[in-house]
Amino acid sequence: MTKIPKTLLLSWSIPPGMTGSSIIVANLAKQFSRDEMVVAGAYWMSSPPITWQPEHPKLRYVALQPPGGTRGERWMRWAQLPFILIAVLWLMLVERVQVVFTIYPDMIYLCVGYLASVILRKPLLVYFHNTLVEARPKSSFAHWLQARVFARAKYVLVMSEGMQKLYEELYPSLRCAPLVHSFNDPLPTFDSVAEGVNSLHTPLRIAYSGSINRSNFGAVETTATALCELTDMTFTVYTGTGRATLKRLGLDFPGLTITSASRDVLIEKLREADVLLLLHGFTDTNTELEIRTIFPTKTIEYMLSGRPIIALLPGDSFLADYLRRHDCAVLVTENDAEQLNAAIREVQANTALRERLVRNALCAVQQFSAPHVAAVLRSVMSEYVWTADRTPLEPSSISKVGK
Repeated sequence: MTKIPKTLLLSWSIPPGMTGSSIIVANLAKQFSRDEMVVAGAYWMSSPPITWQPEHPKLRYVALQPPGGTRGERWMRWAQLPFILIAVLWLMLVERVQVVFTIYPDMIYLCVGYLASVILRKPLLVYFHNTLVEARPKSSFAHWLQARVFARAKYVLVMSEGMQKLYEELYPSLRCAPLVHSFNDPLPTFDSVAEGVNSLHTPLRIAYSGSINRSNFGAVETTATALCELTDMTFTVYTGTGRATLKRLGLDFPGLTITSASRDVLIEKLREADVLLLLHGFTDTNTELEIRTIFPTKTIEYMLSGRPIIALLPGDSFLADYLRRHDCAVLVTENDAEQLNAAIREVQANTALRERLVRNALCAVQQFSAPHVAAVLRSVMSEYVWTADRTPLEPSSISKVGK
């Protein structure tokens, strides 16, 4: 196993945060030793506790993330930027960090990672989960930051083939490759989940897990319209998004439960459902490229749960192409409540369909195992950071995962 130089993994959301980024950080970090990595980010005050073993890289909190929906939350976060930078610089010196590995989808932490790399003259590696400039075309700061990050970074990792193809079109000289999400959970067999696939509850239990933000507001509103008048179904939402936001989107009706679950127990909670909804798109043009290219973390958790998936998403998105290619979800590609209800009824009535979707999902999800994904990162670190005088590898040779 290739050992990497001491690395600071810097991300807005780290365990026990209730976001996709936190789950990605946790699964990836667990594949490295304490003398290889330290993890830094915000402490999410509203999150449930997690299990973090002593042998895993240290978790260091450099800011406080107020509960979702807190008034002035955005300004409270930006006001912490200079203090976050000071804390990160101190941490890098104390831990003798050699490489800054920064995860975006948050400009504050991307900026801090860039500045810390410049100030302490350390290599910078970045991992984009979402697009930046493309989602904020009118933001001068986004343009300024991305240009400097791309110029300084040894390498840019992205979270899907869809993002890689987009970046190759927009930035032909940029060195990038996909580093897909990963999981550490045991891979279930179909026999271990078959009872839940074949025997449905009455009323039917439907569930959703994950963040609710502007990239899926439209799909959430359609789901609320589809389910609000149904009396023979229940809908459970596992999210860290504030209730005020959910209420504005129509998630406020009988049979609805809004709760949260730590990553340690989330998959077991998903197995209590009969059907899982994957809500992914139909929103304003500022997030069009994000919707088209990203691969949500919850997709892997859904596939691991052993429950049939219904995806409400644009038909031309990378996620739709992936699910279609592996035949592991029913796709609803029009943002239409009646079509969503019809898909739910189809899955409810067709046992053979449920079995096929779950079997295919359990087969497809194997490519996201954390040891394999960590090996890809080790390869990147070795080629682009640890030995600076090597000729860069071609992006296609770094990772074939997720194809």
